[in-house]
Amino acid sequence: MNSLAWLTLLIALYGAVLSTIIFWRERQKEKRTIRVECRIAIGLSPSGTPGRYVSIVAVNSGHRPVTIIQAGLKLNTKESYIPMVSNPVFYPLPKKLEDSDPVTILMEWDNVLNSLSSLKDNKVRFTKAFVQDAEGNIYSAPLPRALKELSVAK
Repeated sequence: MNSLAWLTLLIALYGAVLSTIIFWRERQKEKRTIRVECRIAIGLSPSGTPGRYVSIVAVNSGHRPVTIIQAGLKLNTKESYIPMVSNPVFYPLPKKLEDSDPVTILMEWDNVLNSLSSLKDNKVRFTKAFVQDAEGNIYSAPLPRALKELSVAK
């Protein structure tokens, strides 16, 4: 091959690599991404009394708006979860999140314990916190140690 053929080949390879990189970047920009965190929080209730809460924070880390419709705690049983109890103060869902918008969902600690103790199986444990968007995608986060260690006491 002469030098002109090599130059043509290099330019063609450069164009192919560059177009592939641009394709992947655009695809990632269009992807919905939610960052989820779960913590134990202590705060004041609307009545002004201190309380303990499970806090799930969801942040839209993508570039497209996404609507969060549900949040809760997954259990180690097949396809089971405990949804957050609907309370307009603690549970502002559904919530549309624009780029970098957060939403914090709180569940009272006593409600978490009551939900777990109402189950009959003593091997049930919490495994993850999750949020679900309007398209059905589920985003999850690991739990704090205090929640992982909870189980049904018999």
